Amino acid sequence: MEVNNKYIPIIKDVTEEIRQRQHEFKNHLNAISGMVQVLDGNELKDNLLKYIKSLNNFIQDIEKVAYIDNIILRSIIYIKLREAKTRRIKFSYNVSNELSDWKIQDYELSEVITNMLNNAFEAVMDKERKIVILDIYKDGEKNVIEVKNTIDSIDNSVLRNMFKRGFSTKKGKDRGYGLYNTKKIVESNEGRIQLSLEDNVICFRILL
Repeated sequence: MEVNNKYIPIIKDVTEEIRQRQHEFKNHLNAISGMVQVLDGNELKDNLLKYIKSLNNFIQDIEKVAYIDNIILRSIIYIKLREAKTRRIKFSYNVSNELSDWKIQDYELSEVITNMLNNAFEAVMDKERKIVILDIYKDGEKNVIEVKNTIDSIDNSVLRNMFKRGFSTKKGKDRGYGLYNTKKIVESNEGRIQLSLEDNVICFRILL
């Protein structure tokens, strides 16, 4: 019952995303139709090419999701791609299909990756460069989840406390539990979290 309850939000989100895709397809057609009516010649051509290129890039990212074997990873990445587009975040991902069997429950995997991506998305929202990268691959006998995001700078006190319960640099009563819960799940399954900084990018590396 607990596992089923954990899946319900994901199923609802994917269903809602499909509905939004249908609605947005109509919006894209309307946008193209509007350009044809108000623009002429080279201006029309340039604007159409630019619009179609941006649309194609997003569609290609969405289509890549279909080739991810793990349904949990596929669902989460699909949802976060949509969110990234809305929030103007440059979100890229690479997920290997050559992974070992996960040593954690599906709902725990969902919680870990969702928490890490939520944290990364929130961290870049007030940045000029809003970049988030997700890599999932096999390293020896372990599966590795890497989440990277751009930062301006970060205090040592933040690094020391970011996995503590209730700690957050953002305001809000429900903040400060995502990274804490992630650490708890990872360590309870004999995994490890590694943290590194390089060139204004913070990287969380989870080995499970």
